[in-house]
Amino acid sequence: MHPALIDMIRYASERKKSVNFTTNATLLPGKTDMLLGSGLDAIAFSFPEAGQFSRLISENAAAFVRQRNTKKQKLPKTYVNIALMPENFGSVDAGLRLAKNAGVDVVNFERSFPWTETRATSEPVLFSRIRSAARKTRCKVTLPVPHTSTCPLNQLTLFVRWNGDVTPCCYRADHILGNILNEDFPGILENREEFQKTMKTDLVCSRCRV
Repeated sequence: MHPALIDMIRYASERKKSVNFTTNATLLPGKTDMLLGSGLDAIAFSFPEAGQFSRLISENAAAFVRQRNTKKQKLPKTYVNIALMPENFGSVDAGLRLAKNAGVDVVNFERSFPWTETRATSEPVLFSRIRSAARKTRCKVTLPVPHTSTCPLNQLTLFVRWNGDVTPCCYRADHILGNILNEDFPGILENREEFQKTMKTDLVCSRCRV
């Protein structure tokens, strides 16, 4: 959707930065060649509900993978991201079959927010179901690692909103660490370090299991 997407990818790639982005694949047709030549490292086809991984979207993803393979490129790696949420628990098999048909490299399951203590307790059964479905479909999957505090999502990423506001993660748009458009980056990182010291008592982060 962003008119300068290819330019942004090239800019970062030329400076030896790993670049990936997430899309629902609906706008891929006509842009595949540019993306394949941009230096992109990974592309994730992501849906909040597995049921939204429609045949049309699967076909768009499959066309992207075929074109990459025709060019004999190893990159970008292709993923399907599926959020672990109650709405998805009954459609895991269908989602994996569509992902397999699309030819993506791996299906990545992610915890949804909020991931409560109750859901955390039921994880072994849910993960077992996913592994079983993966064996049936011969689809490679990755499952989320155990939650830790301070959470790795906050340690390894910064979430930048459309207006330049920087927040601890995509779930904490309510907590502003600074603005990338008018504040220096080292200062924003210092604010993040200070925030990390309070995470264990923060009303949201202390209960988060994502």
